[in-house]
Amino acid sequence: MRIAYLLAIVGIILLANFVSSIDFSRTNLPGFVWEGNNEVQFASFANASLCKANLNNLSANTNPPRIPIYFVEGVNVSLMRTAVYTVYDRGVWLEDLSYADQPKIVFGTTYKVTPLVEFRDHIPVVKGTCFVTMKGGYNDSANVFEVSKCRRPYYGFAEVKRVKPTKFAKDGFSKIYMEKEEFEKIRELTLKVTAKAKSDYEKVLAIERFLKDNYVYDFNYTVEGDPVYWFLFVGKRGICKHFASAFVVMCNSIGIPARLVVGYRVKPTPENQTVFADQAHAWAEVKFKEGWIEFDPTPSGFVRKIPTITKVTHVDERIVAGENFTVEGIVEHEKGLVENGFVEIYLKKDKRERGILLGLIPFTEGRFKATLRAPNVTGRYHVVAHFVGSFKYSESWSDPVVEIYERPKLIVNIPERVSKVFTVEGRLSSKSLPAKLEVFVDGRLYRVVETDNGGNFRFDLKLNEGYHDVKIEYRGSNFVLPATYERVIEVGELKVKASKSTLIAGLDNHVAFYVYFNGKPVRNFYVNGLKAEFGGNVTLKPSDVGEFVVNVSAYGFTKKIRFRSVANVRIDYEFNKGLKVYVTDSLGRRVNGTIYVDGKGYELRNGFALIPTNRSVEIYYPGDRYHLPAKVVAKPKPSPLIYAIPFLITLSAFGAFKLYDIYLYDVRVEFDREDPDLPLIWCVNERIGFRVKCRSRYAIKTDGRIEGNTVTFESSGRHRFEVLVLDGRGRVKRRKSYEITIVENYGEAVTVVFKELEETLGSPKSLTAREVVELSKCKLKRTLESLERYVYGKRRDYSRKDFLIAFEEVKSCLRGLPSQH
Repeated sequence: MRIAYLLAIVGIILLANFVSSIDFSRTNLPGFVWEGNNEVQFASFANASLCKANLNNLSANTNPPRIPIYFVEGVNVSLMRTAVYTVYDRGVWLEDLSYADQPKIVFGTTYKVTPLVEFRDHIPVVKGTCFVTMKGGYNDSANVFEVSKCRRPYYGFAEVKRVKPTKFAKDGFSKIYMEKEEFEKIRELTLKVTAKAKSDYEKVLAIERFLKDNYVYDFNYTVEGDPVYWFLFVGKRGICKHFASAFVVMCNSIGIPARLVVGYRVKPTPENQTVFADQAHAWAEVKFKEGWIEFDPTPSGFVRKIPTITKVTHVDERIVAGENFTVEGIVEHEKGLVENGFVEIYLKKDKRERGILLGLIPFTEGRFKATLRAPNVTGRYHVVAHFVGSFKYSESWSDPVVEIYERPKLIVNIPERVSKVFTVEGRLSSKSLPAKLEVFVDGRLYRVVETDNGGNFRFDLKLNEGYHDVKIEYRGSNFVLPATYERVIEVGELKVKASKSTLIAGLDNHVAFYVYFNGKPVRNFYVNGLKAEFGGNVTLKPSDVGEFVVNVSAYGFTKKIRFRSVANVRIDYEFNKGLKVYVTDSLGRRVNGTIYVDGKGYELRNGFALIPTNRSVEIYYPGDRYHLPAKVVAKPKPSPLIYAIPFLITLSAFGAFKLYDIYLYDVRVEFDREDPDLPLIWCVNERIGFRVKCRSRYAIKTDGRIEGNTVTFESSGRHRFEVLVLDGRGRVKRRKSYEITIVENYGEAVTVVFKELEETLGSPKSLTAREVVELSKCKLKRTLESLERYVYGKRRDYSRKDFLIAFEEVKSCLRGLPSQH
């Protein structure tokens, strides 16, 4: 376990050193990786389906476009695999692998792959890769990984082994399904090719050399029947998938274990490189005792691709900078249209410059069409359509000339309603500055203004009341389109009316505002920044007395409305050696001035005046500019006893009512028993007599059977006997409850009486009945006999008389016990 931890730490250190050394600045992507500020449209760039090579299907079209699909750094081999096939079925290679093996970290080659399109099913890895930083399945024999999808970068760890092959392995054969006669003919051909080989390794080299020397790498081929048979004996031309498939079938035909591998050709360099879709390749592997060895029977050297012609068939004649335009075209070769691929669209002043890349457009059946956004430039440009090429087609260009115009923006801030004299401000957004603008009012030229170097302008307009049409026009210049601003405005004056002009300080005052523009009501406006409606109440709360201003705003106008705030006045008084008067306002401040007491004036000093009277008088304060008038009638307070009389009357009435209630609804029940202190105990089905004494109507609630003034209980246990006292409306006013104990025989009643003695004495529960009697020092002879015969003798023929005797003896005993008991 310690060794495993140590290896993991060493691996992390090596990985960190590798990541820090990676340089992605050299990506070999002229045209595909744009470093400018313009937005490049990669239409369906992430659609990996157009990048598929179909290398496992020998009859399908193989033409992946020349577009980048991933970056890789740190490889030292020329092939990266994605899938391995071991079943050939009449022209189609099928995968027959399990991906349940456990990946393992090895110390060897470490590399990084950065996808540019979304990988599906498989990811490219180097042969010998045993671990990748990506979740998925793994097949150890084929060194391939299966994923559902992959778009994030990942690292691969590969164990590179260089071996010298000797003998073929005894397993690893592919399954070949084809016509028996055709397969036999391939076997005869292979035996003839390998006849002079002196070792297993030389047999494989002979097959590889035979295919390279006798067959032509050519995109112009037509497959009929079984593709491998057709390639070997009829067409004798094809691409990598035909060479590699023929190699695998030939090897298996004479007992050499071989399989097909597909992936990409790359440069064996540690530096960062870009891998394109048209670098797709197929090769073979042969299994020796030392392991699987790669062989590539495809001829190397220059491959002449099919020439193409790119034509732009339509492009908008006038293009506006920053806006969309459409470009259409075709890509063809001498025999027809190119099946699929990608076209780059550039804008170039000079065809030799790099230009501005606008988009990478996919196409099928030779026709492309795209809506692109023009960059922020003006002038004459070439629209360059560049077919990037593909697996079998060469690249080509088309470059018609277009004119790109700037669409300037004329931004003007004129409100819908203005005063008779107002200021116009605005800005012309253009590259051609400064510029002249013409101002028209009601169709007539009013004036000409000129912008500054930033396009800003400002001028005043003086117009009569009413509606006017104002238009500001820029006529344009070289490669700059005209621009116009036009608006109908209403010139007039804002008028405001308020429902009141005097407000109370310190209180909420509801004021209705009425706002008009040119005599028409304004529905929405603002009072001190708060939204209001026509005729709606606005709450104003002045904090002090005095004059203040409220701002009413609408349509960009502001009107100042003046208000006066005053305070309410409060007059307090007390009779104490004369009449003391205190005058304060609603803000809590003392008020000075003159008050009138029954018409006679008295001066207030610091809000106070002393009046020589003890009788009732009228006090009047006339008010001033910031205080409202106030009046009060001052009356001496009566004796405190006067206030107690109503309370005493109410209390007496309430007490009398409660006493009458107690008297009227009082109730008690008398049961027929030999002694008033005798417990309420009777036997089952024994008739119990009772008498209810109550001055009101009542009802009896019990689970026994009542017959007249008797009640009978049919089961032993505790039973409730309850009397409900009712008023005239039948409502329950009072309840009286009794608990009656019913026993099977009176021996049980004796135990109840004796238990009261035990509880009074506080004797331990472990004592016997005889020990309890001795403890009490009482003569309880008959009670003890009854109790022992009931408990120990199981006697059950007790009568109520036995119960009464036991009760009398115990009662007598309890009277003789000390008072603490």
